[in-house]
Amino acid sequence: MKYLVAALLFSFSTINPVFADPAATQIINEIRKGKHRKAIRYSPQLEAVAAAHANDMAS
Repeated sequence: MKYLVAALLFSFSTINPVFADPAATQIINEIRKGKHRKAIRYSPQLEAVAAAHANDMAS
């Protein structure tokens, strides 16, 4: 169920570009914790680069 929620959150972000969703990050970190992985954290620099790349690909 957690994977479905995470997938839905990410699929909507491709329809309407939005900033990183803290709820999605929390869900992902819960999944990662269950697999004994390090938590991810938000990076404004990475988001800016990803947005620029997405805009470049769209054009």
